[in-house]
Amino acid sequence: MSSLRLLEVPPEYLSINRRVRHVERTLPHYDFFISPKSWKYSVVSSIFIPVALSTVWATFWTTVLVVLKIRGITSSFATLVSVVISLLLVFRTNGAYDRFYEGRRLWAQITSTIRNTARTIWSSCPDEDEEDMAQKLIAMNLLIALPISLKHHLRGQHGIQGASFELQEFLPPLPEFSQFNRHEFAQAVNAAAHTHKGASTPPMSPNMSQRAISHRSVSHPNHQPTAAGASSNSKEHYHDYSCNCVKIPFEICNLLNSYVGERRKKEQIHFMAGSGLGANISNLVDTTTGLERILSTPIPLAYRLHLKHTLALYFIILPFQLVNDLSWLTIPCVFLVTFIFLGIEKIGEQIEEPFGTDANDLPIEEYCEIIREDIVLLMARRASSAASWRAATDGFSTLNAKNGITGTPGSPKSPTLPGSSRSPPTQPAKRKTKVLLKSQAANPTTDV
Repeated sequence: MSSLRLLEVPPEYLSINRRVRHVERTLPHYDFFISPKSWKYSVVSSIFIPVALSTVWATFWTTVLVVLKIRGITSSFATLVSVVISLLLVFRTNGAYDRFYEGRRLWAQITSTIRNTARTIWSSCPDEDEEDMAQKLIAMNLLIALPISLKHHLRGQHGIQGASFELQEFLPPLPEFSQFNRHEFAQAVNAAAHTHKGASTPPMSPNMSQRAISHRSVSHPNHQPTAAGASSNSKEHYHDYSCNCVKIPFEICNLLNSYVGERRKKEQIHFMAGSGLGANISNLVDTTTGLERILSTPIPLAYRLHLKHTLALYFIILPFQLVNDLSWLTIPCVFLVTFIFLGIEKIGEQIEEPFGTDANDLPIEEYCEIIREDIVLLMARRASSAASWRAATDGFSTLNAKNGITGTPGSPKSPTLPGSSRSPPTQPAKRKTKVLLKSQAANPTTDV
């Protein structure tokens, strides 16, 4: 594992990858027809073969029916089936987009929570000595690694050896990140914990760990559990973690929770800041669970298969329905209808799994880069102190005087804005109000 990155400010805060994606996603409307960059977002290449087969089918039967002067079936059936298929496609696309939008909303929530957590840790947690500063920097690097590990977690890329070099450079060399098989993980963490004085974590017995491994492997009968000494990167991975790998995002949350808990025990942060950090970490876990819910709850396979079968049957009988009215125009009409319907169905299929690497999936790499740049910029300087603002008090007072605002910071007199007709109440008015309130309290039935 590479050394831990502490402080580094990139020369440009907008990376090249983010800038390129921004340009591609904001192309003018006419460029989407002529620019080769926009074609990677199109589904034309995915539906080319079925559209071509449907057109060849329509060409063959149109030629036979027109040349031999054979009448097709009534076109009213085509109208009825078209309405039904359109409704099915609408429900399919809406369901897929709901999953896409929910995934984007949860990622925005993760970004906001990580920003708030990083801001609170950097400004509230102590950094007087070298040890406190090192622990704070490790916590900030864990916040950078969290969205990256979550990205790999959602894509089924377990561990850090084969997933991404960007994840390795932000994870500290802790025992929690040395082994990624559940059995090896428990042994490594417990061994490291008992090397420190006062370790309170009870060791996990090998029998308990082995029972958990055997239980998780039941969901995939063809999967054989890995031996204790084997690497977790040498076998196939599963989204439900029946491969017995360790969930890195949750381990990062556990470490952050331990860091906040130690600061609270030592009374190094205010109890409200500590409670807020604990709530933020819980929110990160809840949001991660929401992303897992989208991943583990796909659109029912029966619905997808029925829609595909219905479309196939519709394209098969479509030439026989149009040939009576359109004759040779049946061929381009079938091509157009096939292209539209299959394109809509393919778009829904692509966006229903928004965490992949396709062009139309969520730009998760961009979200991780935004979080990294924000935290690195925050770590580029010491936490701001309100005590240093006193040096700017005179200039602030001069600015207020020029704008016609009376009262200076720290003075008991309330400021009065220019053009304000209301002024603070005078002392006689305050006394009169107190006397009136006392008389009302003595005689509650007296009308004032």
